Amino acid sequence: MKCFYVLATLGIAMVFLPAAAKEPVFQRDGESLHVDHEGGRLTVSLSSPMLFFRDVEDGVGGVPPESIHGTLSAGEVDAAYAPVKVGETADLEVRLLLRWEPREQVLRKWVSVKVANTSAPLVLEEILLEELEADKLREDPRTALPRSTPVFLPGFFAGIEFPVAAVRVEDARVLVAHRPRVALETGDTFESRCAVYGLAKPGRERDAFHRYIEMHRPAPRGLHFNYNSWWTSPVPFSEQNILDIMTVFEKELYQAHGVAPDSFTIDMGWSNPDSIWEIDPILFPEGFSRIEAAAARMGSRLGLWVSPSSFYSPALNPEWAREQGYESFEFSVPWSVSPVRLLSLGGERYASRFKERLTDMVSRFGIRQVKLDGYFLGKDTFDAGPFGAEQTAEGGIAAFQAVRAIAPEVWFEGTFDANASPWWLFHLNSVIGGFGDDSPYGRVPCPVYRESYTTARDYYNLQAADRLFSPVPAQEILGIIHQSDDCFMNDAVMCLLRGNAFISLYINPKYMNPARWAQLAETLRWARSHEGMLVDTPTEVLRPEAWLRDGIPWQSHDAPMPRMPYGYAHWDDAGGTVALRNPWVAPQSYRLALPDGLAQENINTRFDVISLYPEPRWYAARVTPGDTVEVPLAPYETLVLNIRPASDNPGLAEVGACINNSVVVESCVCHAAQVHFEEETASLGPNWTEAEGFDAGMLEVSLDARVRVDAPQARLLVLTEGKETAPRLLGKLQVNEAPLEMRATGSIQGFAASTAPPPEHWTFLEAVLPAGTSTLALTASTETNVSDLSVWVWAWKPGGEKPDYPDALPAPERISMGGAFLLAPDAFKADLKEETRKRRIEQINGVYLDALEPLFEQQGWGTLQRNKSVWERPMTIAGHHFRRGLGVHAVSEVVYALDKQYTLFESQVGMDGANRGTGTFEVWVDKVKKWESKRMNADDRAEPVRVEVNGASELRLRVGDGGDGIIGDHANWAEARLLR
Repeated sequence: MKCFYVLATLGIAMVFLPAAAKEPVFQRDGESLHVDHEGGRLTVSLSSPMLFFRDVEDGVGGVPPESIHGTLSAGEVDAAYAPVKVGETADLEVRLLLRWEPREQVLRKWVSVKVANTSAPLVLEEILLEELEADKLREDPRTALPRSTPVFLPGFFAGIEFPVAAVRVEDARVLVAHRPRVALETGDTFESRCAVYGLAKPGRERDAFHRYIEMHRPAPRGLHFNYNSWWTSPVPFSEQNILDIMTVFEKELYQAHGVAPDSFTIDMGWSNPDSIWEIDPILFPEGFSRIEAAAARMGSRLGLWVSPSSFYSPALNPEWAREQGYESFEFSVPWSVSPVRLLSLGGERYASRFKERLTDMVSRFGIRQVKLDGYFLGKDTFDAGPFGAEQTAEGGIAAFQAVRAIAPEVWFEGTFDANASPWWLFHLNSVIGGFGDDSPYGRVPCPVYRESYTTARDYYNLQAADRLFSPVPAQEILGIIHQSDDCFMNDAVMCLLRGNAFISLYINPKYMNPARWAQLAETLRWARSHEGMLVDTPTEVLRPEAWLRDGIPWQSHDAPMPRMPYGYAHWDDAGGTVALRNPWVAPQSYRLALPDGLAQENINTRFDVISLYPEPRWYAARVTPGDTVEVPLAPYETLVLNIRPASDNPGLAEVGACINNSVVVESCVCHAAQVHFEEETASLGPNWTEAEGFDAGMLEVSLDARVRVDAPQARLLVLTEGKETAPRLLGKLQVNEAPLEMRATGSIQGFAASTAPPPEHWTFLEAVLPAGTSTLALTASTETNVSDLSVWVWAWKPGGEKPDYPDALPAPERISMGGAFLLAPDAFKADLKEETRKRRIEQINGVYLDALEPLFEQQGWGTLQRNKSVWERPMTIAGHHFRRGLGVHAVSEVVYALDKQYTLFESQVGMDGANRGTGTFEVWVDKVKKWESKRMNADDRAEPVRVEVNGASELRLRVGDGGDGIIGDHANWAEARLLR
């Protein structure tokens, strides 16, 4: 029997049913079996399942049983049928088996087919085990063949107990089927996959299904923290690259704080591409022995990335594999114009070698985590190249089972399907959840891009988490990605409170410091101490009010993300832990409803609501189950609440004294104008620049305000939002009649790794405001086609320390205290004036390099860009926009003819803010180096260049890689010009 339900033999921890679960009543009625439970009825057919063979016009089966032995009350039923003919030359012996499992509260049904005789091999294409009434479905089944997915009926769930199946809806019927595509000859016996029918409380079918899946999810099952080298190490990497990262983690996390990840995974880059998953002996002369030892020194185990279908040719050369006789096929992918060649786990030779290599590396190097990235299971036709979907799934499962036989504690991380069949969790420890993309582009503008990234990750997870067929603890959404200098704590807290058991740590040590290592250590330690609450209790998804009102999107990239609070809650009989987050710059509140079922053992219990993050505060006292608590949230605040049995206040400040009263706008007068220019000329010319820099006019806002700030830190934020690109934004600010510099940030400057287009576009100008009362005079100009322009004040105080309070999390580096608008969203449109002005032209005696053709140019990546970065985005250096110049990528050289016409070369140079590269700049005149910069990074201000070129013939501009490789080395020669 091809079922996977025998719990004891698989060594799987049981997840026990609620004590109140009721036993069903089974009643046979002719060719039907009725299952009565909780007022509902499921009818299961006892007729022989329909069998469909290749080149046979109609299916065979559907006949009543000749005999039935056993009862489900005793556990099992065995039905036999008269011989079944296939065409004129083949006969089958068919048996139907049903088994009731009271521990799981599921009924299984499968068929055994024996070929009594046949004149030619029979190819069994499909087995239809059951037909159900589609009009009784609780919800859209969201089938995506060949994935195996369940269906939900009142009080029941049903499906095929295997990762690929043909469960679908046709002609108002739910067909519970699978497609084995197996060839049978005389004497062969084939047992089908199991159809499974589970019992549930009406309305709680998905919960029952998740519980059933969790019963079978392999150990280990609790929290697993996994470090992954992707984005931090080069590709390919060397043994020393990995050892260097491990040394940092050993020193800064393990030795300093006694904390280590459960596994330390090397991602793509370790394999010899002209082999089947052999370790590259040039990169790793001793195999993985040295990095295995390094992992052990920090109390961790080695993890390994592998691509079952070989989606990535740098890791395994598919042409080499094809020439060696390994089974392969061509497949179209979105990131390649030409089809890629994949290897097939349905093929005996590749499947055998894949299993052999995986088990060998696990046994030799103590690998205890395997990341499975890229596994093609077939199209909706069930074709996976030359093999069927079931054979392809079986090839991988055989390898996974072989690994578990020698190392039962291996964690298999499945990242190969964005909506994986939940039945993969009979074989894997986790599957990918509603993650969106590797590192999605930000949503909802924030001057700290990391906050917008967190919103983007939650945008996808809020759509999917409890609506996927896989339980939330078994879902992975790529964990904590720390590849920029932004504080990671708010993101880390949300990551933990989503309820996923597998937490990846894509942490680049170069963006860490001693305080951040301490924060990370304390955060992981806190999570482990709260593991039961985080992953063993159901996750309640607290969606934004707009989605609850207007409808929750499903796996959408295009639906807008509401700028409203949301969160995740975990409840048990003793209370709860709740994460709430305000993704927007405006102060808001969330109405948190306490479940009616809290404190079932003592209905008189009252609860206090106290925050554990970002700092301990008192929110509510002696609330009862069923009450609603109004929770205020400061701008961009992430909050963790502890709901616990009531006691005396331990001296905590009440929330009203802590947030949302730190910014007071005493007065504000705004003027908005749509400005047109008299001259219809471009804003840039060979030797001139228009001061404002807007070709088609501009939107200008002038604002005079008086603001009081009662907080240690505050920023004025000018925000403009665009429809297709990040708008250009200029600003002039006086605070207390003194000019104040403004810094630009925006949606183009944060870390992202996504193939989807950016969903939102914005630019901020920000300036530091002093504490106390200040007068502000602001003029801001932007493009005419922006979707919005608004002005805000945001206040906060420094954090970073771990509060001296039981169970508190480490504080973030910035604790938000409050904010207010000076110009509300959409308000500029209310009284928009029309004005016409002359352009203000700034002319030079010379020429800008962007107007000249170079004699020669070469880039380490991309092509030379004029008036934009090499990434074809606006040029920024340390938060300052530059309208013109050259965008290059190290290692770069650009050569211009001077013809003895010029006396001076000037520029402002620096690394572009949209990436995190490093580089060095050099100016050569007639093959002599005349100037060089220091090693620069993306945080360094633009460095001025002024080099005499009087009488020279050639100018050569070079950018080096800063000594650490060229990845992300986007460099700008801003305002580059030659003067006469």
